[in-house]
Amino acid sequence: MFRIFLIAIISVGVSITGQIVLKLGVAQMGEIKSFLSLNFLIKVFINPLIIFSLFLYASSFILWVAVLSKAQLSAVYPLLAIPYIVVPLAGLLIFHEPISATRWIGIVIVCLGLLIIMKS
Repeated sequence: MFRIFLIAIISVGVSITGQIVLKLGVAQMGEIKSFLSLNFLIKVFINPLIIFSLFLYASSFILWVAVLSKAQLSAVYPLLAIPYIVVPLAGLLIFHEPISATRWIGIVIVCLGLLIIMKS
């Protein structure tokens, strides 16, 4: 079971990394004026960071499928809440995005919820 738990954590970590890489790719593109323009679509599909983030998401998905093939959904699904904790912290540390007091409270509540679920 430890091996499956480790793969689940790796899957979540790869997903978090994908989100950070996606943000870096979007930052390279600059502000998007229209989501339906051909120019926007070209920028998305030629941006190496965005392409890499898609690879990371696909890798995370494949790892998660492996986890679900061996573990109970109710046991591993709560791990998918970890990005709600880590991604805002990455936003703060990497992108210097502010985290409001309300958001901090939410992060703490998610942490407490994870602890309660893991104890059960």
